Amino acid sequence: MKNCSTKDENNESRPCAEQIDKLGQILPSLPSADEFQVMAQSFKALSDPTRLKILHLLAEGGALRL
Repeated sequence: MKNCSTKDENNESRPCAEQIDKLGQILPSLPSADEFQVMAQSFKALSDPTRLKILHLLAEGGALRL
């Protein structure tokens, strides 16, 4: 989307109608606060380099039977 804005009576920038319309289209798909909390916890759990290495190995080679 192109970068556009308009000026109001105080000469302050305001988003143009195209940006407002696009925002109105995508806001309904925004996950709930609870869903964001769950996602944040998932990312927090993966923030450790060792956990990310394990995840990468599982993704590349699948589960190994020991």
